[in-house]
Amino acid sequence: MIAKGSKAREVPLPKGALQATREYFTARGIDFDSAPPETPLLGSLRDSTRPLTYSSLYETFTRFVRRAVERSSLEPDQQGAAMKASLHWLRHTHATRFAERGGDLDVLQANLGHSDPRTSAHHYRTQIERRQAQVEKVFGDAGP
Repeated sequence: MIAKGSKAREVPLPKGALQATREYFTARGIDFDSAPPETPLLGSLRDSTRPLTYSSLYETFTRFVRRAVERSSLEPDQQGAAMKASLHWLRHTHATRFAERGGDLDVLQANLGHSDPRTSAHHYRTQIERRQAQVEKVFGDAGP
């Protein structure tokens, strides 16, 4: 994949994501296994052999978030925060979920394409539930 800064990088996928990608290619009329390497991962709706542009993806994502938030039961302040969602938030979500599920941070760093682990650390947030579980694990039976 070509990523930020025009860097080429390999990103491993779980089997479920690979299967979903195969099904998506099939729906586009493309055989995944024999597709040329230049076949875009996300194809345009008008011509699936052409890549979906970042601006189209951004507009679609923004519209999706707006509609979802408007139909949600979130409080007004939460709605305001959610309306600021961006495509970049997906990187942060991936990083947070990866860390929460025990993924090694050096693997996360490689997947995000960061040369410095401190940059990767800015991409994930430790959730309060995980923090509570860790504190309980370390100190729960320690007594006074």
